[in-house]
Amino acid sequence: MPRIYDRTDYFFSYDGDFAVGPDKDIMDTSYDPLRAAHQEILSRIRSDKGDWVYNPAIGATLSRFVGMPNTQETANAMRQAMLASLQYDNTVDISDVKIQIVPVAFDMVAIRIELAYIRTRQNANSSPVTLTFLYDYQDNNVYPIENPGYSVN
Repeated sequence: MPRIYDRTDYFFSYDGDFAVGPDKDIMDTSYDPLRAAHQEILSRIRSDKGDWVYNPAIGATLSRFVGMPNTQETANAMRQAMLASLQYDNTVDISDVKIQIVPVAFDMVAIRIELAYIRTRQNANSSPVTLTFLYDYQDNNVYPIENPGYSVN
């Protein structure tokens, strides 16, 4: 059975910038409790271990797959790296996560991550936590594809 993932965090854009809310204060995710889970998943997938000074153990380190063949074995290893990063410090229960990896070019894969969660009164109007993005081996970058309800900005 999925967990409850309702929590509030600072709102930040895809580039990591904070936003100012309508009250002229730093914006948070209280308007959508699942936005915090969305942000946490994306930041871990985009990060390498060591990127975060205060917690150097988080990050999927997809950069280690640069130059590897775009095969099912590589996709399985990438999936395991992402699951390990998401599971670290109990961020998510990996039984709640579904990851699909599909090759779209010689050096690029499409990745879709879905998080199952318990519906609550707080998250009743939240968008589902589904992230879709491209990972380009050539330039070692994650490019999010617009997800309904979650702007990349």
